[in-house]
Amino acid sequence: MRLVTRGTALWGIVALVLVVWACETTRNPGGIQRDLIPPVLTLSNTAGDTQQIAGGLRFTVSAADNLSLKSIDLTFSGGLISTIDTTFISETKTYTKSYTITFGSNSGAGGSIKIVGRATDGAGNNASDSILIFLSNVQALRVRLNLPCRESRLPRLAGRERHQPDDAAERLARILGAVRGFRRVRRYAHRRAVQRNVQRPGVR
Repeated sequence: MRLVTRGTALWGIVALVLVVWACETTRNPGGIQRDLIPPVLTLSNTAGDTQQIAGGLRFTVSAADNLSLKSIDLTFSGGLISTIDTTFISETKTYTKSYTITFGSNSGAGGSIKIVGRATDGAGNNASDSILIFLSNVQALRVRLNLPCRESRLPRLAGRERHQPDDAAERLARILGAVRGFRRVRRYAHRRAVQRNVQRPGVR
């Protein structure tokens, strides 16, 4: 039976520790622990779910990260198509900003607008949040239907109904005139034949 001395056991423990350290170093070069904690992002509408376009589109963005934020991207869809991208060039653990997007007097923006935010940290971890805001804009929501009135169509129909009978009567008159002319020709030919027979009574 083999006896394990104290020195042998000590060397075995040291060898096991070195193997574990080598495996950990291979998996994580440099001994730096990778950041696995995603940032936190919150979008809030500071002026309510329904806002008038005269006051602009108002909302607030709040973000935080345990180390540093890298970027915050905002995407607008629905009644407003746009994007807002913010990139941080220095260490920024917290960020809060209130936005007010203004519009011109003839702007077509309005209706239900969806805002989607995405925050990303330096390690590529990300978080998203979204809100819906109804932007009231009478100019954008107004619908106009222009239909022709009945009076504007009556002259055209009346003219069509008036000319159609005239054209038909004219064609009928031409046909009747041709028939009458044919009859006149026949009567004329008959009279000429009778006159010839009268002038020559011996001829039958």
